[in-house]
Amino acid sequence: MAAETLREVQPDPIVLEDHTTQVNPLWTRSVEVIGYDIVGSERGNPQPGSYVVWKVTIRTTQGAVLRFQRRYSEFDALRNTLIKEFSGRGLSIPELPAKALVARFDGRFLEERRKGLEYFLQQLLLNPEYADSYALRAFAKTH
Repeated sequence: MAAETLREVQPDPIVLEDHTTQVNPLWTRSVEVIGYDIVGSERGNPQPGSYVVWKVTIRTTQGAVLRFQRRYSEFDALRNTLIKEFSGRGLSIPELPAKALVARFDGRFLEERRKGLEYFLQQLLLNPEYADSYALRAFAKTH
């Protein structure tokens, strides 16, 4: 009878349950950097002060299509913000394609950069660890 008494006083096992409302942070179905424009060029020839804007298209899981343009410096600012935001979580932010000191308006260079920027955004927007970041959502907001 002593053994039965011990069983009666032992508490039930502890069960951990998550009662938070977990919403899927993925809101992007696809992201593409579809091209670029050289701002400040005359008849296709870059002038002093010319710069490139990248044309981005995001298709959301809700069926919306977001189209916007960003300069490379805005991609760089986004990356720096995300590094600060995620630094304590052991996550690494993807690299951006390198800057060019010479031939920054060369078609081959711009195509490689386009691919690199597209990869950068895909790695962030299609990853639930990053996708719900305020900085990333602000970057994708059309002005």
